[in-house]
Amino acid sequence: MSEDLEELDQLGLLLFQNKKWDEAIEVCTEIIRLENDPERKAAAYTGRGIAYNFKGDPDRAIANCDKAIELYPQGSAAYSTRSVAYHAKKDYDRALADCDKAIALNPQDAAAYGSRGLAYVIKGDYDRTFADCDKAIALNPQDALAHCVRGFGYRAKCDYASAFDNFLEAGNHNKIKSNNMWVYIAYSLAGITSDREKRARLFEPYCKLADAIQGINAGLFCPLTDGDAVTHYTSLDVLRALAKPDNPFRLHNADSMDDSKEGQVFFEIMQEETGIGVEGRFYKPDSEDPHSSPAYIGSFVKIESQDERENGKLSMWCLYGKHDKEEAAGACLIFNKDQFAQNVPLVKIGDMLRLEDVAQQGEPTRQNAPPALYMVVYKSEIRENPELLKSLGELALSLKEIEGVIQHHEKHEEILIKLGRELLDGIRFLFKADDFRKEQEVRVIQMSYDTGGEKPPKHLDIPGNVRFSEVILGPRTTHDVSKWQHDLGDEITVRKSEIKFGQADQ
Repeated sequence: MSEDLEELDQLGLLLFQNKKWDEAIEVCTEIIRLENDPERKAAAYTGRGIAYNFKGDPDRAIANCDKAIELYPQGSAAYSTRSVAYHAKKDYDRALADCDKAIALNPQDAAAYGSRGLAYVIKGDYDRTFADCDKAIALNPQDALAHCVRGFGYRAKCDYASAFDNFLEAGNHNKIKSNNMWVYIAYSLAGITSDREKRARLFEPYCKLADAIQGINAGLFCPLTDGDAVTHYTSLDVLRALAKPDNPFRLHNADSMDDSKEGQVFFEIMQEETGIGVEGRFYKPDSEDPHSSPAYIGSFVKIESQDERENGKLSMWCLYGKHDKEEAAGACLIFNKDQFAQNVPLVKIGDMLRLEDVAQQGEPTRQNAPPALYMVVYKSEIRENPELLKSLGELALSLKEIEGVIQHHEKHEEILIKLGRELLDGIRFLFKADDFRKEQEVRVIQMSYDTGGEKPPKHLDIPGNVRFSEVILGPRTTHDVSKWQHDLGDEITVRKSEIKFGQADQ
């Protein structure tokens, strides 16, 4: 190996250890260009596939693993890496086949056993799930993914004691409390009792609450098809900050949202439709100790016509596309479908596959898979959606069970109420008053549950690959289009809206 290649290998290893995926891809690309040995070149392609998996780009991960396998079919890592990409695409049969091949090539490949266990738990084959996770953990006792997958298997079989043990063990080996709901539940309840059966009785109603929340999320998931896009209206100051490629799009903590009524409609709906007084029991708005939310929100509007794509929507220019308080003087950012998740399975696979890519305890987790878009529901639409009403009913039943748990554990009431409140924040900001129905908003909601007791930061970054592709400057802006085009670069199209300000649609 040449000295240059040796230095690149060392640099690549360092970048992977520090989770600098874009830089790692560049180094792998250079190794591919210089390397002549098929095995080492294949390893660079596999490395690039790993980086693309963490960036939430499974198609590129698969393409790189295909090339690695073509160059060196004896390498197990390319197969296990490709299996992760197939998981992200919900192609579980191919994920299984790749895991089988990886294990045949290397029976000591713990990652392949864990990945295969994940495929089996999704397919409902729990005996095989447990066998593979047991093998993965025997090979690597600190395999957080295998513990987590095994926890989902036991959860599906209603063995809450074993599920609790495994989710807790997953957290012991990795700081994943902030982005995995079940692990966070186990950690929150662990200090109440060490008795396994009592833990199971505590854990069960919160699991049911988590299931109901994910059922609502799945029902409100907003898929984007080819040609679809969403917009975000903002000021030119924000556009200027986002013009720098290193500045990621930010989600705002729910506590820092401009509308003080955010999330209140959910309380009204629960009271009217299920008879459950969520606010008074779990939120206590008059408390001297204000609650902090683990929810981070990004607001978008789905493009519904070619005219909206070219000029924006007049009502949104008036409300949000402002600059220096001047209506329609800001910017509309257009994001294409490929920058958002295209499926959200009930089992949070994305979180599970990111177990090795988390922030330090006490900091919000940077999400590296594409964020999911959810449709906002307006109050008058609730009774038009029987599936949503059913999910809200299941939510209410779980809250009644939790109420019983709280009554039996008065000494730990504060912990139990806080946990319920934090879980509910994962959905309550998806419900809004009819006054906003014209907006037909879609939202990204990312959760960062554990902040080590500190007040949550105001912002949470989402991946650098969630990048707008077009910019519409407001019809009232005085800024020069060509100047913005120069600042943003050729990859982003910039134009000025020609919408007639003051026309209908306000």
